[in-house]
Amino acid sequence: MTSQMHFMGFIFFSILFLNHSLAQTKVVIPGTFQSELGCSGDWMPDCDNTALTYNSSTGLWTGSFIIPAGCHQYKVAIDGSWDVNYGENGILFGANINLYVAAETLITFTYDPETHLVTTSPIASGFSSSCLPQVVLAGSFQDELGCSSDWDANCTNTALYYVPGTGQFENDLSIPPGYYEYRAILNNDWSGNNFGVDGIPNGGNYSIYIPCNTTKVHFTYNPLTHVVTSSYNLNSQPNTVVIAGSFQSEVGCSGDWQPDCGNTRMTYDPIYGTWVDTLYIPAGHWEYKITVNNSWNENYGLYGERDGANIPLDLCYSAKVVFTYYHSDCYHYAYTQVITNGVCVNKFYDANVNGYPDYGEEPMGGVAFTLTGNGITQTQTTGSDGKAAFSNIPDGIYVVKENVPSGYYSSLIDSQYVYVFSSNATVNFGNVCIGAGGAKGMGFWTSKNGEGALNNSGKLEDALWWLRYLGLRNADGTDFDPYTYAQLRTWMMGANSKNMTYMLSAQLAAMFLSMELGYVDGYNSYIYTPGCSWWGNFMNVYNLVWTTNYYLWYRTTVDGKDPDRNYLDCLKTAFDNANNNLTFVQPHPCTGAVTKSESKQLPEVNSIGVEAKVWPNPSNNYFTLRAAYNRNNEGVLIKVYNANGQQVYTANGSSNKDYRFGDRFIPGIYMVEVEQGDNRTTFKLIKQ
Repeated sequence: MTSQMHFMGFIFFSILFLNHSLAQTKVVIPGTFQSELGCSGDWMPDCDNTALTYNSSTGLWTGSFIIPAGCHQYKVAIDGSWDVNYGENGILFGANINLYVAAETLITFTYDPETHLVTTSPIASGFSSSCLPQVVLAGSFQDELGCSSDWDANCTNTALYYVPGTGQFENDLSIPPGYYEYRAILNNDWSGNNFGVDGIPNGGNYSIYIPCNTTKVHFTYNPLTHVVTSSYNLNSQPNTVVIAGSFQSEVGCSGDWQPDCGNTRMTYDPIYGTWVDTLYIPAGHWEYKITVNNSWNENYGLYGERDGANIPLDLCYSAKVVFTYYHSDCYHYAYTQVITNGVCVNKFYDANVNGYPDYGEEPMGGVAFTLTGNGITQTQTTGSDGKAAFSNIPDGIYVVKENVPSGYYSSLIDSQYVYVFSSNATVNFGNVCIGAGGAKGMGFWTSKNGEGALNNSGKLEDALWWLRYLGLRNADGTDFDPYTYAQLRTWMMGANSKNMTYMLSAQLAAMFLSMELGYVDGYNSYIYTPGCSWWGNFMNVYNLVWTTNYYLWYRTTVDGKDPDRNYLDCLKTAFDNANNNLTFVQPHPCTGAVTKSESKQLPEVNSIGVEAKVWPNPSNNYFTLRAAYNRNNEGVLIKVYNANGQQVYTANGSSNKDYRFGDRFIPGIYMVEVEQGDNRTTFKLIKQ
């Protein structure tokens, strides 16, 4: 029904338009001069004093009137009303027509009913610089620019001004980020001088999106077409850009933090739209900022923030560093790339055994490392800051191996592959020592001391409830659900390894009770569990408890012939040692304690080229893994696991391509497993 009504309305309007094109009975020129010509007022569409006369020989309507000097506007009204009227460019209901008369003159108006255009002689109608209107951009950004409200056609804060050289109205407005709409209004006249998109009278609003920090937008209004254009430049470049930092005196400046030193002045690259500079900087911890136009008045620090914090630059060896800075009105990114080949070693006490140097973990000095590969063998020893470096080495794949200090364990691995290609790489090595952790063994929990501790804490009933919830096993594999301490003590004292699930259950229960009473912090304590987890030699106590419990739920009995016997024995031994306070990771480096040093050996460096290689590693974005050289066409299966053993990535495909992944990984340690035919290799990734 609606569409039918629209169609009928269109027909009616078309008929109306046609009738007035061919059968106009009265044509009047209403305008600002009518009261001067004897009409009772201006803008009167029925005043005969400004009516035109039809000339049947020409088909035109004409009339001559003495128009006083001044700036005037007028329109053409048909049949004595505003129901049908024509304005500028013969547009139905169009904008007012301008007429400037320098001195009182007899003006002849001629109206063509076919084109609806009106002409004037001897003075032509149209825009005149002698009659400059007030042009205001009324829109949704006006309150941001100091106007009392939006859509205020009389607020000159958003006015455009006539520029004789261009013949247009122009201005620069500083508009904050956001989406806005606007239109051009002349002389606060919403009815007769209101222009929207493409200069159409009463047309749709213009729209503009400002994408970043407050930006000057250049607006231009064409008085002939009434079209408004806008433009802004987000990439205006400064005159100079200088790297000001703590290393400037090392590269020839007279001092540090100088915003005008030519030795650290950057060069603009118009192809990439960036500022660049390459400097040779000594090893050390440095800081810097980007300064603009030889002054601190405009400077950018960490994360591109204006007047932000200093940007850190840590170099473990002297190197050529490429500095790159991107400058626009929106963004101010600065970053560096070390282009001198090298490997940085970071040695630390890894209290949370995640293989990554976390805040507060202590560096370990005096530890020797050996780099091998490409016919090169070099040895370096870490300083007091726990750092060592191998520099100026050719592109290639290397193995870096540590000489694990006596009394310490590698938190993950003591050898790592490093892929070096026109850059530097960083490898992290963590060590820990083990000892007491506050646990109480089975002997304690089967004694009156254990019973007393449970009773005195008021947690006996809670502990028994939780033990009933766990998957504890009796000697025959049935569930063990204790309701009294006497039942628990008898069950623990009878535990043996004939059915491994029984002994494992007893050790699990002892550790759970130590956690329940707060002797052991299950979430923040780690114990030595060699062979119990493929991703490392240590497990969080809480995870070990619940991993073991999950296993017990599904395996009721495991005897000496069971293929899972060895794995359960591994879990049992881990609990046994921990319950006896032998294998807890210590919070700080040990002095005097001597423990067994574990060593996981990597294959020879050349073999990884056949199986897999990955770069960069560590990475703060993507990892790229190359499964094999092109000479091996056999497909590969790639799996990546996080530190909790969860699979986070898999790929199955051709060996003759690169696999890219990891951009969405959270920081931490990951293990990669690559299978190709009968060959299988695993290695570690570090996401920073």
